[in-house]
Amino acid sequence: MITNQLTYTKITTMKRKFTILMALIFYNLIIAQYQFTQVADINPGNGSSNPKFTMHVNGSLFFNATSNNGQQKLYKTNGNNAELVADINDTSGYNPIPFATINNKLLFFATTSVFGTEIFVTDGTSEGTSILKDFYPGADGIITSFIQDQTVVFNNQLYFWIKGQDNKYFLWKTDGTTTGTLQVTPDNDGYHFPSSVMLVYNNMIYFDARKNSFDMYNMLFRTDGTASGTVLFQDIPITIATGSNPTDFIVYDSLLYYSAGNDNGAFGKELWRTDGTVGGTELVADIFPNNIANSSKGSSPAHFIIYNDELYFSAKGFHTGSNQSIGNELFKYNPDDGVVLVKEFYPGTLSGIDSGKPFFIMDNILYIIARDASTGLFDELWKSIDGTTSGVSKAVTLSDLGAGSGGFSGVLQFDNGIVLNDKFYFVNVSSLWVTKGNNESTEKLTNPVNIFDFSIPNLSDFRNSNIIFNNELYFAGSNNLGVELWKLTDKSLSTNNYNNTITQKLNIFPNPGNIIVTVNSNEAIDNIELFTVLGKNLTVQKSINQNNIQINVSTINPGIYILKAFINNKTISKKLIIN
Repeated sequence: MITNQLTYTKITTMKRKFTILMALIFYNLIIAQYQFTQVADINPGNGSSNPKFTMHVNGSLFFNATSNNGQQKLYKTNGNNAELVADINDTSGYNPIPFATINNKLLFFATTSVFGTEIFVTDGTSEGTSILKDFYPGADGIITSFIQDQTVVFNNQLYFWIKGQDNKYFLWKTDGTTTGTLQVTPDNDGYHFPSSVMLVYNNMIYFDARKNSFDMYNMLFRTDGTASGTVLFQDIPITIATGSNPTDFIVYDSLLYYSAGNDNGAFGKELWRTDGTVGGTELVADIFPNNIANSSKGSSPAHFIIYNDELYFSAKGFHTGSNQSIGNELFKYNPDDGVVLVKEFYPGTLSGIDSGKPFFIMDNILYIIARDASTGLFDELWKSIDGTTSGVSKAVTLSDLGAGSGGFSGVLQFDNGIVLNDKFYFVNVSSLWVTKGNNESTEKLTNPVNIFDFSIPNLSDFRNSNIIFNNELYFAGSNNLGVELWKLTDKSLSTNNYNNTITQKLNIFPNPGNIIVTVNSNEAIDNIELFTVLGKNLTVQKSINQNNIQINVSTINPGIYILKAFINNKTISKKLIIN
């Protein structure tokens, strides 16, 4: 009996060792496809530089990092090591926060003993780094009087808001130089509570704000970049004395669509559109009937995204047959069919979509971050292949990630994920995962506590540091020797896809596109030309000198075209599909 027990124990131990060995082999096979590289060790040893606020411009990736003496300064990298950009506060730190780029220059906040916190500008060199303008002379500076996320590029100038007298905000613009930094709205014409969105449409910037601090809701304004041309466009043509509260702007079908309205109005917050004229501004649909007894009259459409020539969004709806309201679910709109409920993920009044960034497009498929009754409050990844209810299905389930049940308390950060080369990278229980959009391709790339391989980092601050640069994924990670800047390379990419650094500089999205496509490059784009496959030149934009270009393709017939961009005396060609 004792011998049998010893034999059983020995066999069991051998099985466990074999299982662990096979698991490690399989894990290493997965990792072999992905190469992790520590870009720099700015704070050597066990110290952490905690890189964050990453932003790329003019062929370099800039970020905030802490040196070994605890000082936060601005660094840059081209993918191999990193270097200090400048000392602008004697030898002390200045906590740089990059927030925008314009004309091959980076704008960032910095705090110095001379200026307080102000906006600085750099071309990536120490000599080319200086204060942009001393907006608030004195030791305090600008940081509490600036809306960091509300900027837009228009006619080679960056527009932004700064709080001035009487707690009012004033519109400014800059070309990246001190002399080219000008106040648009005069001191006697300020605004209250400008929102976090500005959008260019028909050669005008649209934004929402309030003229009076006691108003309950914002109104829709626009500007051509001049003081006289900054005016109230109009409130939506219904009786709302307190403002239309416009949000979530997007250009679709050559029109500006947005969400507008409030519970004091005739419809609540619903879907509206405009062609830029008062007469051409109209309600698209009253999705949630205003005569329903509910805490909110409107559907509050939000998170607009264009996919397959249709406008998708989340909104609150209502079932007329069952006389029951539903939570935030997936809707779509096109001029032929109107507004259609695509999928009710969570039946009843609870919301199936409740994420900050619930939609993304990968490999020409629309993915949705949503939840159903089986997962409670936990999100899963869904996909829509054709815009029909039957065409919506789960793509990545919690059960396959070992989450969502059995007392799991982590939070899936799908909405902080990022797409690179038709793969979606996201965070699950402090580990980095990757998927091609199904359970079979979903793989775990890092461990929360890495005990096997110091060349594979743990995640640190993926939410504030993840960025695509030179076709690689950069993030803050730690190999148990401090948090530093790391990058991930997908070694399965072909040589042409990975090593062609010229092509890597140019991205086109959405692609396929139909109304507005954006061309993005690490370096300033000089000229852009669009050709048919037979070589006919359709459009030319010259002397652009910007990193982000928007092209209106709504008048071009569907098909395959060749976009040529001229960057730094080089010609880069990429395929553009217009649908």
